[in-house]
Amino acid sequence: QYRQQEQDACTSDTIEYGNCRNIQYFYWISIVLFCSYIIILHIAIIYRLISPCLKAGALRRWMVSYLYYSMSLEKSFSVAIPVLADSPGVAVISPPFLLEKFSASDFLCADFCADTVKSPFQPIMVSFDGKPVQLGEININCKRSITDFQNPDLIIVPSVGTDFDLSLQINKPYIDWIAKCYRQGSIVASFCTGALILAESGILNGKRATTNWGYAEFFKKKYPNIQWHIDQLIVDEGSVITAGGATSYLNLVIHIGRKFLGQQTALRAAKRMLIDVERHSQLPYMVFSQHKNHGDEALKKAQIIIEKNFQAPPSFQEIAISCGLSTRTLLRKFRATLGLSPSKYLQSVRIEAAKHLLETTNKTIEEISYAVGYEEERSFRRLFKKLTSLSPKAYRAKYGVAVFLNSKDLCSCSGSK
Repeated sequence: QYRQQEQDACTSDTIEYGNCRNIQYFYWISIVLFCSYIIILHIAIIYRLISPCLKAGALRRWMVSYLYYSMSLEKSFSVAIPVLADSPGVAVISPPFLLEKFSASDFLCADFCADTVKSPFQPIMVSFDGKPVQLGEININCKRSITDFQNPDLIIVPSVGTDFDLSLQINKPYIDWIAKCYRQGSIVASFCTGALILAESGILNGKRATTNWGYAEFFKKKYPNIQWHIDQLIVDEGSVITAGGATSYLNLVIHIGRKFLGQQTALRAAKRMLIDVERHSQLPYMVFSQHKNHGDEALKKAQIIIEKNFQAPPSFQEIAISCGLSTRTLLRKFRATLGLSPSKYLQSVRIEAAKHLLETTNKTIEEISYAVGYEEERSFRRLFKKLTSLSPKAYRAKYGVAVFLNSKDLCSCSGSK
């Protein structure tokens, strides 16, 4: 009986030991499978990130993107949109709408989490007191006031009204708030005439900037300490970004996406939102302003003489005599009032005439060159590209009458369908 009990005890210990070994095997197999899954998943992510970027040599970008996804996309950027008292409503609501479109679907690993990740940008409408603001027919609900929102990652200042003196007066609290946030480390951006608010705050002093080309002369005279590059669509000075007129906010949003999230993210977003990333200059859109409301009758007469005879103008000495001035005095008036020498003024008048011919006629480049006063076509082409950033052929392709005829045909075709 004793031997039987001993044998039963040994059998029981063997069974228990075997069960323990089975549990241990199952435990280690589970760990191996889980680790294999994690390794394979990360290899897949790394492969998708590195394969397109290494071709362009952008190793740093895929590393940043990989870390971004490894942290489950927890990083977000607060974007304050000040609802200025005289801003057009559409100028206020458009940038945040586009920023919210940046999502996982714009990243290289979109297939894993396209429908579960929100935009890393968190736009917040900000007013003076946190209350809703009525801009025309658009009522904008504001979540924060400028007194309790002191350190956003980014501030985007929209365009303002054309009465600049009134705009500076009614938006004074915003000007002080923007300057304070800038000193605390916020990045500040503006588009169109929103540069007025940045310029008045002092954060553009000594820096390069751009704005709506139609108000270039006003900005240059009022803020001479700023280096105005009106020909540029976007000027990035690191902590301050300015963009050109009207729809430049489209390119500004893509530029911000590139600055915060990388080239590939911004490019994918631009494709999805149909934004032309090739726009870098305002020159193709600028129209030469032959303003004569300066009150100087002698200078006005000289302008008229040049504009009426730009194909074969009289000599500058003859123009000065016709205006009753010396050549030195007339030259000084041109530069002081118009910001151009007489020869530069003549070039601008001729190129503006050439643009009109390219837009409205089918004349050859050589015929247009001769029609506006240039005997050498090569000189005309070189000057045209300098003043418009486009060749005559490219300008015609962009603005010529054929473009509108083709678009009309497309509209009629779609309508018939």
